[in-house]
Amino acid sequence: MTRNSSLLYAFRDALRGLVWAFVGERSLRIEVFVLAVVVALGLVVQLSLISWALIAAAAVAVLVVELINSSIEALADVVHPQQHDGIARAKDIAAGAVLLVSLAAALVGLVVLGPPLLNLVY
Repeated sequence: MTRNSSLLYAFRDALRGLVWAFVGERSLRIEVFVLAVVVALGLVVQLSLISWALIAAAAVAVLVVELINSSIEALADVVHPQQHDGIARAKDIAAGAVLLVSLAAALVGLVVLGPPLLNLVY
């Protein structure tokens, strides 16, 4: 196997993982939908480049943490399919990480989009 084909396989596997996550994880689909709404609102109010960067950073953080959470859950279910306190704790901690980053992203969205949206209304 050549180095270039190895890189192609890595991209293929990564894209396959993203598709599996999107198809199999309702939370990820909801987060992508919310991101689409935020992008639409950002286009309406013509966000600055800095504002777009803040929105992008917050959105990527949410999506990455959600993907990590989903992978922890999938792996845990394979390793120990029965109910187990340690597995439940690991899943809850990962879900807590998603909650925290989502709340932070919502705050970024309010700070960045709030004022220009209010200007449109008033």
